[in-house]
Amino acid sequence: MGHHRRSNRRIQERNGLETLKELLFLIRQLDSICAFRRAGTAALEASFQRVNLTNTWEKIRPDVETIAYLPNTIPEILKLVKSVAFLRAIFPICFFSFILSVLLMMGIVPVSNKFVSLFFLFLPIAVMIAFILIDFTIRRKIIKYEKKQPNLHSEEKRRIKKVIEELIIKLSKRIKGQSESPSNYKMHLFYDDYKGIEILERKRESVYGIFKKNYFTYIAVPSLKR
Repeated sequence: MGHHRRSNRRIQERNGLETLKELLFLIRQLDSICAFRRAGTAALEASFQRVNLTNTWEKIRPDVETIAYLPNTIPEILKLVKSVAFLRAIFPICFFSFILSVLLMMGIVPVSNKFVSLFFLFLPIAVMIAFILIDFTIRRKIIKYEKKQPNLHSEEKRRIKKVIEELIIKLSKRIKGQSESPSNYKMHLFYDDYKGIEILERKRESVYGIFKKNYFTYIAVPSLKR
């Protein structure tokens, strides 16, 4: 009987930790969407279902989709998005191209012309460079578009922000209830004005370690001071 109780307790604790991870995922993703970052909605919907908040998801779903699919409404960005999608689709080909180039250079696979191996080597490099440059251009154009329209989708963002703060409260309560440390649930956020968080760090990052971003991001943890 005692062993059965301990087993049930372990299952409950494991399920509780999984719920904490799901809440953390939802907060990060919704914050990212409010900052007009591209994100799929299927994973969000599944995560809301796992934490039994389907009604909450249905409430903000139209707002999330409106913002998430914003790039598809801007013609010049849509073309670039399609280019990135194409490059991403040929990543597996690039991987095999790189492997083949190594085999050719090592002489494992015979080749009559050394330029063939160079072609297979530089193809994935060229694709990766193109992907990085186009992806960076998309990010810059979206930021520029957003700055030109500071009130763009402000109502949608306000409603999503309210849900984010509700999720932060739920996360904080569960952290307290399970005697977890808030430091185990750090959030990389684009906004620092959510109720119920404590900002640990403000930083300015770079894209792919090359292009400096012209805005700040924040490292925060749920605040238990309530």
